[in-house]
Amino acid sequence: MIKPLMYNPRRLPPSRGSLLKDIICCLIPLDNVKQCTDMHQLLDQILQGAACLLIQGERQGAALKIVGYKSRTPEEPMTEAVIQGPQEGFTECLDTTISLLRRGLKTPNLALERFILGRVNQAKIIVAYIKGLASPQLVEEVRKRLQRIDMDAILESNYLEELIRDDPLSPFPQILATERPDRVIGGLLEGRVAIFTENTPFALIVPGELISHVQSSEDFYHHTFLSSFIRLMRWGALAVSLLLPGVYVAIVSYHQEMIPLRLLLDIASSSEAVPFPNIVEALLMEVSFEILREAGVRLPRAVGQAVSIVGALVIGEAAVTAGIVSPQMVIVVAMTGITSFISPSFALATSIRVLRFPILLFGGFWGFSA
Repeated sequence: MIKPLMYNPRRLPPSRGSLLKDIICCLIPLDNVKQCTDMHQLLDQILQGAACLLIQGERQGAALKIVGYKSRTPEEPMTEAVIQGPQEGFTECLDTTISLLRRGLKTPNLALERFILGRVNQAKIIVAYIKGLASPQLVEEVRKRLQRIDMDAILESNYLEELIRDDPLSPFPQILATERPDRVIGGLLEGRVAIFTENTPFALIVPGELISHVQSSEDFYHHTFLSSFIRLMRWGALAVSLLLPGVYVAIVSYHQEMIPLRLLLDIASSSEAVPFPNIVEALLMEVSFEILREAGVRLPRAVGQAVSIVGALVIGEAAVTAGIVSPQMVIVVAMTGITSFISPSFALATSIRVLRFPILLFGGFWGFSA
């Protein structure tokens, strides 16, 4: 960029009325050049990695896009791994993310709208939808909710999710977050709207009703009957993950008549040496399991999974041997933890993990009468 300005200043064609325009058209070997009318626009472009050209006597400047920062190459999504289907996900670079979207969705009706949010740290937000498929009312509602955001910085897509969701007090996710291009493309083809934020690989799909959080992108690559069976199995597993500890404690504590006699005698004999009531047993095991799971996530990937699994087995066996909990309670908590991993949506799985504790308390204090 500098060399043509240093050696060719006198080889310009006849003036077109502005020296800046002459230099941009004839000397600057760049296509992405934006003219700026004030210093605020120039400052914004500099903060985004552009170089600015100012000429004495000219009332405008030019922002030259020469961004050269490093970006991560598309890799397999860690949170949404599939066996069959595309094995690449979005990256933190917004340009790479949009290129992955355009490569998979080849239609001239794809519309991309750009927003700048943040008073201190301005972040680029892109809203994508397909004209003719997305409802104009939905697109306009997304625009209104984004335009009314007023905060210092948007560092991740979850900032937007918290600010544009319908009910801030609901524990359930209301917007679908994904890092898979094929899932975003599928949502756009269904008439939904996608929201992309720079510096994060996660895109938001609105609206994100509950049933979409139980679906996996891999469901669309299998036979209809197989996918339907797997979805029904997911719903059942999520119900087990949410209700099993509370239902077990309620039945054992208040509704023993619902248990077969031989099983009831086994439970009574196993619980005889345990010094705690059933609700305390369940809370101890659930809290221990959640701590082990969080520890496995924070540890390095090579040892995290092994530590969480081995730790759960060792603690469960030691707790039964020490007479702190009964073997039946260990089985219930283990089944609850296993079924919680079946959710394709991490946000939904987290919500169920949180809601499990109040249901457990209701079952332990009031039984089914709660």
